[in-house]
Amino acid sequence: AALCEPDPVHTLPVRCVAPIDYAHHQRRDRAPAPADPLMHRLSPAERLALAGAALLLLLQALPALQPALEYRAATAWSQPWRLVTAHLVHVNWTHAAINAAAWWVVARLFAPELRIRAQLAVAAVAAVAIGAGLALLHPGIAWYRGFSGVLHGLFFAGSVQWLIETLRTPAQRTLRALWL
Repeated sequence: AALCEPDPVHTLPVRCVAPIDYAHHQRRDRAPAPADPLMHRLSPAERLALAGAALLLLLQALPALQPALEYRAATAWSQPWRLVTAHLVHVNWTHAAINAAAWWVVARLFAPELRIRAQLAVAAVAAVAIGAGLALLHPGIAWYRGFSGVLHGLFFAGSVQWLIETLRTPAQRTLRALWL
């Protein structure tokens, strides 16, 4: 049955919307949420993201260590660890907190697609690619800090994997299913 209600914006007296069946969007690796949201179990991918987020915040609390970890164009090849560790330090607390929260959100969105090993592999490849890309393609960028680029890599990998899995299921090969 359609849900009908007055349309306050347009001149139409009533707007009817067919209910949407979200049953086909249930996550494959999560049990249904318990009645108490505080007792909701986290997937292993989410736990990894929360541990990583804690690491980002811990490193932000150690300002003396940050310069040794940030990317610097002048030392990119003599201190190659900076190509990866630059993604773990941030410019300020706001930057660190947003990246920490976003890591958990991406892990939550794509827990079935980016399990622990995939998440670690994508994060490592993205970090090295971004660091090497800065050194080779943009040598004028003197320094770099932040996890945002790695987050974009995780989001892209999760999205592609989700799309592949969705297209494998014939019932979900509709524009509506892909849009929702």
